[in-house]
Amino acid sequence: MKNSRHICFFLAGFCLLLASCKSGAPATAYSGDNKGKTKTNPAGGNSVPKVIPTEELEQQAIFIDASREKMLGNYAEAMKLYERCISMNPKNAAAHYEVADLYSERSQSALALPHAKEAALLDPANPWYQRLYAVVLQQNYKFDEAASVLQKLTKTYPGKVEFLAEYADALLYANKPDEALKVFDRIEQITGPSEALLLQKFKILERKGDEEKIIKTLQELIDTNPKESRYYGMLGDYYQKTGKPEKAAELYNQLLLVDPENGYVHLSLSEYYRRQKDHARAFSEMIAAFRQPSVDIDTKVKILLNYYYATDNPERQMPDLKIEADSICKTLIRVHPDEAKAFSIYGDFLSREEKRKEAREMYRKALALDKNRFAIWNELLLLNSQLNDDESQLIDAKQAVELFPSQPTPYFFLGLTLIKKKQYQDAISNLQTGSAFVVDNNALQVQFYTAIGDAYNGLKKHDKSDEYFDKALVLDPDNAYVLNNYSYFLSLRNENLDKAETMIRKANRLEPNNPSYEDTYGWVLYHKGSFDEAKTWIEKALTRDAENGTLLEHYGDVLFRLGRTDDALTNWKKAKEKGGGSDFLDKKINDKKLYE
Repeated sequence: MKNSRHICFFLAGFCLLLASCKSGAPATAYSGDNKGKTKTNPAGGNSVPKVIPTEELEQQAIFIDASREKMLGNYAEAMKLYERCISMNPKNAAAHYEVADLYSERSQSALALPHAKEAALLDPANPWYQRLYAVVLQQNYKFDEAASVLQKLTKTYPGKVEFLAEYADALLYANKPDEALKVFDRIEQITGPSEALLLQKFKILERKGDEEKIIKTLQELIDTNPKESRYYGMLGDYYQKTGKPEKAAELYNQLLLVDPENGYVHLSLSEYYRRQKDHARAFSEMIAAFRQPSVDIDTKVKILLNYYYATDNPERQMPDLKIEADSICKTLIRVHPDEAKAFSIYGDFLSREEKRKEAREMYRKALALDKNRFAIWNELLLLNSQLNDDESQLIDAKQAVELFPSQPTPYFFLGLTLIKKKQYQDAISNLQTGSAFVVDNNALQVQFYTAIGDAYNGLKKHDKSDEYFDKALVLDPDNAYVLNNYSYFLSLRNENLDKAETMIRKANRLEPNNPSYEDTYGWVLYHKGSFDEAKTWIEKALTRDAENGTLLEHYGDVLFRLGRTDDALTNWKKAKEKGGGSDFLDKKINDKKLYE
């Protein structure tokens, strides 16, 4: 309820103050003889002025004080004073009304109800009291009772449009749309057709599904507001919905005459042609809509999201839709060059198609317009990682950390980049900071622990490295990636090889046919002296990744241990060609000997 209603209600209550503060007994004028007898003029002239009892004067003063406090916004003090009036005179309708109003304003409708009811019963002729009672009943979800109160009020004031409108609303809340429609018809008889009234009728009729009356009401809206383009669209859309496409097209073309710059009509025509399976014209109208700045960016983005989801199923290849989406995205960024959302959604499409450099460019443009969009930063950092662009990642991740100091993922990407640059201590510092911000996300926490384990391994602090790998496996004991890395590091140190073998065997069971995991299994077996088994596993890995320098070098080492020196040398040379071998690789080739 608004302050204007406060003032109106206060004035109404104040005007009735003298009557309301009385107990309901007839007014008595007291004489000054202390006997309490009424003194009149025997000749029938003017009577002696009435004397108001002291208690009544006190009630009036308290009520005035309460109303003043209410006007000043001191509602708690006002409440105390109004309640004092009620304690002095339980039949004080004005005080009950004010208490109900205060409770209602403070969303304490259950407490407001008995006072609103009492005020309405004590003074049934006061429309303000009846109106507040209806409001409080609705706040307490007593819609039928509220409608009954307002119905009586409209009978007393049949020409009061405001009361009729509130009665109609109450009927709607009471789920009586047919009765509400009759009340709206009464309002229309008084005021004539109006936009707000016709819209309300349309909403009710739409719920009822009364097709004939819906069309009539929408046509009335057009006739009443011939320059309001959206009503043409509403009627056209309704014709579409009810299987009358030709009538819909007629309305849309009328709309183009009324408002040729209206992009929304092109959207409606696009939908019309889509339903007619005329895809070329549907797309043409869609592009026309996107060329119009009048169609807001959010509507356009929503449409593009529909394209995105429609083309996101790899089992349903839809190249034509993808081409359309690309064309629409290009139109969007041309028409809305100052909207970050335009570049962001184009980046999403490009990223999905693995056009990573182009996607990254779009995300950078989006961030240039709005650098506070964390989701875009996240996509940018992911693309940097996929592009192996460590220099860009270092700059972007540091900026993201500054902008979003309580978001964990920028610290994670920064930490990974620092590990690649062998800045292990800085990596650990950032990763531990980011890890502290992870909440209810075990998968992300596992990645942090694994990266910290990698960094400590780089520092050769193996106890700390093992500690973090163990912490990761506590959270996710079936994480094949962690099992593989942990096992590989143990094999390089030639420590806990039984544990290493158990872990890498599990990793291969969880994710079979992974050449990296197969190579690690072979390498663990190599360090355990099981060279024949090691050869078998590394050969499995090479069938899937024959160009991997590390795998080729490992294979050469195994062959050397098996006495096949020439074959070992051949594989070491291949490893050198492919790259990625160990620091000993050149020495192995030159000396034709194994170094570890």
